[in-house]
Amino acid sequence: MKKIVVNRKYKFPDDKILKIASSLANNSEHPLSKAVSGYAQEKKIQTTVISDFKELKGKGLTAKCQEHKVIIALGNIKLLSELKVNADFAKVAINSSDSGIGTLLFVVHDKNLVGYIVIADKIRDESKKVISGLKKLGLFVAMITGDNQKIANAVANELKIDNVIAEVLPSEKSAEVKKLQKHGEKVVFVGDGINDAPSLVQADLGIAMGNATDIAKEAGQIILVQSDLEKVYEAIILSHKTFGTIKQNLFWAFFYNVIAIPLAISGILSPVIAAGAMVFSSVSVVLNSLRISKK
Repeated sequence: MKKIVVNRKYKFPDDKILKIASSLANNSEHPLSKAVSGYAQEKKIQTTVISDFKELKGKGLTAKCQEHKVIIALGNIKLLSELKVNADFAKVAINSSDSGIGTLLFVVHDKNLVGYIVIADKIRDESKKVISGLKKLGLFVAMITGDNQKIANAVANELKIDNVIAEVLPSEKSAEVKKLQKHGEKVVFVGDGINDAPSLVQADLGIAMGNATDIAKEAGQIILVQSDLEKVYEAIILSHKTFGTIKQNLFWAFFYNVIAIPLAISGILSPVIAAGAMVFSSVSVVLNSLRISKK
């Protein structure tokens, strides 16, 4: 959480804006919602009872506040349009410096935009190292996010990511993966949220992080036990080594058979020696495969 900004027209204090936001966020598994909930718990903010909770994909959260019998909401500017809320204050916020430091979540009370919360993305320490390593492997790295273009570009610049696709709705992420595949690209998608599940399925290889939602884990072909981005790099390196070992094993297996079988049939090689060669072939394949664990 970076900061809370109040729309002075409605004179809602910070704690009340956070109370509305956390009351909604507590019912969602979205990473931004978890950030709001966590911050509210740190501040010991008491939530209010809500009903008719709805989560609108790519927009935000809405519910009815039982205390005041009004609609409350938390989300982006698309949600304001959905609820027909006056977005003048939001447009000013988007054009301000706040939109460059984090994601803006607008707080609505009784169809009035009472303020917004700025949530800043903290870039993991290992991110730069992982992206640099992936590039050295000859992989093209892209970032797909629902954040606004300004924030996405700032993060991408710091991480040296060349291709950024921002302001993407959850349903559009898998479509972006399809576009790459239509151009003949093999796509590895890394995700952890509910909204990432379709993309994890669509990708040629889906990697779910250790802290991912259950749906994301079921959708991914690889599930990392730890929520460590370096494990993504290690998984790809291990895949390369495994595939290389498989090719080595196939070569030696065919080599033994191609050489030993004709010699055994022609009588040049005794059956005992031929059988021994076959056993040695199997043992060498096993021993070669075990080398992967040491690497």
